[in-house]
Amino acid sequence: QNQQAQELELQQYLQHQKAQSAEAASATAQQNAATQAEMTQKQATATAMKQKQRVQSKQQQHTKARFQQQQKQQQREQQQALLYLQNQQAQELELQQYLQHQKAQSAEAASATAQQNAATQAEMTQKQATATAMKQKQRVQSKQQQHTKARFQQQQKQQQREQQQALLYLQNQQAQE
Repeated sequence: QNQQAQELELQQYLQHQKAQSAEAASATAQQNAATQAEMTQKQATATAMKQKQRVQSKQQQHTKARFQQQQKQQQREQQQALLYLQNQQAQELELQQYLQHQKAQSAEAASATAQQNAATQAEMTQKQATATAMKQKQRVQSKQQQHTKARFQQQQKQQQREQQQALLYLQNQQAQE
């Protein structure tokens, strides 16, 4: 009986030890499963983070490339605008020079015309003065001729009177003789 009681106690102890081992194994398995799950979760998170970083990196590169492209486009547009403005300024300068040249030519032409007009006016004035002087001279000559003719006629009449008087005197003398 004592022997049986010890064996029963030993069996109960072994079953208890088995149960504890099973519990410990179960706990270890749960712990391992939890650890495994945590590791898997961490790996998944790390993979997701890496994926996110890669995506962000690609987005940044794409954004940077687009920004550089926009900058280049802006630079090209600014250069084109600058060239256009320079070209406009050159054309305006050329136009101003052309207008100044035209102005100078117009001034020269106006000066030449004024000189020509002045010369023509002087010539006309000279001709008028000459014509006036010629008319004045003709009038004076005409008056002198009239005066000379009148004196000549007067002298002729005087001579005729004197001749008539002399003739009458002679006739009278002859009549008295």
